Amino acid sequence: MAKIDKNTIKSWFRNFLKPTQEQFWNWMDSYWHKDEKIPQNAIENWDEFLATLPSADSLKPLLYKDGSNLSDNEKTSLIEAIHALTYDYEKGGETTQGTGYTKAQVDTLIDNIDLTTKADKNAENLVENDIEKWREKLGITATPEPEITQGSVIKFDKLRDYGNATPLSTFTIDLNEAKRGNVQYVYFNGQALPSDAKLKWLNNVNQYFIAGKNYLIELEYKDENNILANLSEYNA
Repeated sequence: MAKIDKNTIKSWFRNFLKPTQEQFWNWMDSYWHKDEKIPQNAIENWDEFLATLPSADSLKPLLYKDGSNLSDNEKTSLIEAIHALTYDYEKGGETTQGTGYTKAQVDTLIDNIDLTTKADKNAENLVENDIEKWREKLGITATPEPEITQGSVIKFDKLRDYGNATPLSTFTIDLNEAKRGNVQYVYFNGQALPSDAKLKWLNNVNQYFIAGKNYLIELEYKDENNILANLSEYNA
């Protein structure tokens, strides 16, 4: 079949005309099907686009997360660049407003950073001292203990712990003042899982739920119509 220009194809499909099989096939062969890969040489200005991408050699000097690949001169240049962003300075007759830190303050911050304490993406390689250093640098405080809450009304306004002493057999949900991303844990041993339409049960829990058995339910509030719910066994 042949590739046909668009205007010719349009002329085959005017009102009251009856396109032939060959015309239908030529029409289809004139366009890319979603199952077909478009070759690079068919993309307009592809070579020009590739020319704008940085080469591998040009990317090598970029900063590793621990700064170990930087030369002394590159580290000095980086520090000078940080200084330029920390206080008001004149350039080209215009004043650029910085963050308010002085050069001395930035020097102190940099001196206190241990660039050798780097973490894998899941931080499994960090020892406890390194974890504390990262928490301090990131301004992260220890996770507060959950508030032990009596009753069977699950709220998402703060960190709470439900049914810890006596597992709940049923519960309801109150979304008043609920905060997105808030996670609640519920100790549960009911005869059936709650059927609230807002609960989105994960991992096909209904297939292995056993009535009266001890479970820990994890509830994560996404929005007023979606609460992700997961189930795991525990020993009371």
